[in-house]
Amino acid sequence: MPLKTDDWNRDKQMHVLADERRLAFIDTGGKGPVLVLLHGFTDSSRSFVPMMQFLDQFRLVILDLPGHGASDALGRQTIVPMIDDVVNLIESLSLGSFGLVGHSMGSFVATGVAARLGPGVTALVLLAGARRPRLDNKAIIGPIRALIDPIDPEDPFFNDWLHTTLPVEMDFLQLVRKEAAAVGAAVWNDLLDDFQNIDLAAWAGAVMAPVLSIGGSEDQLFSAKDRAELELVFDRCETTILAGLGHSPHWESPEFVARFISRFANSHFA
Repeated sequence: MPLKTDDWNRDKQMHVLADERRLAFIDTGGKGPVLVLLHGFTDSSRSFVPMMQFLDQFRLVILDLPGHGASDALGRQTIVPMIDDVVNLIESLSLGSFGLVGHSMGSFVATGVAARLGPGVTALVLLAGARRPRLDNKAIIGPIRALIDPIDPEDPFFNDWLHTTLPVEMDFLQLVRKEAAAVGAAVWNDLLDDFQNIDLAAWAGAVMAPVLSIGGSEDQLFSAKDRAELELVFDRCETTILAGLGHSPHWESPEFVARFISRFANSHFA
C-alpha cells in the first residue's frame, strides 16, 4: 500500500469535463461489486488508502473531488457543482448499480449524488456526516480564514485539523498534510462559506438507497446531535457509533470501519 510514498498519484486516471476541467480518480477494476468513495474537505482519494486492503472484494472508484488532489478546481468552490461533476464521471463509467461512501464533506456530495441517481445507488454510507455542517469551532475557523497562499504544510494548524484520537502512521499523515496545504486558500474559504448553506434534508427525501451513518464518539467537528439530526432526514437510516474514534475513523481503525461498510454494502447489492 502506498502509505509511505507518493506513488498513489501515479495510478490516477483523468476524466475531462465539458468545461475541460479534469477530474482525477482511481479505478481498481475487477468484477466485484462497485463502491464509489468520496473523501472529505481538503483530503483527496488518498484518504481511503488505509482502508483499501480491507475492501478488496469490491471494485473501488475513488475520486479526487474538484479542487482537491489532482482534480481541477471550480471557478467558485461549492457543493452542488461538485455533485454535478461526480454524477458526470459515474455516468461516463457506466457502472450500473453501485454503493456510495462519503467521508465528511464527501458525505454531503454523496447524498446529493444518491438523490440524483436514484435506484442506481444501492447503499449509501456516510462517514462522519452531519445534516447541517456548520463549522462553528472558532479554533478551526479562525486559522482557516487566516490562510494565505502558499500554505505551509508544517503550519501547527494542521495538527488540529488532522487530529486523530488513535495513532495514525506519520508518513501517511505527512502526505495528507501536503495535499491539504496544496488546496488553495480560496477553495478552503469558498467551501467553508458554502457549508453554512447546506442542509442535507434538501436532498435526503430523494435518496432511494438505505443509509448507514457511521460516526466516531470523539468526533471533534460533528456531535451526537448532528448525527441524530442526520438520521432523521432519511426514510431508511441506521446509525453506528464507534467508541473512542474521531472524525476520521477510517484512518484510525480502517479494518474495523471497512467491516461495517462491507457488511452493509453487500447486504444491499442486487
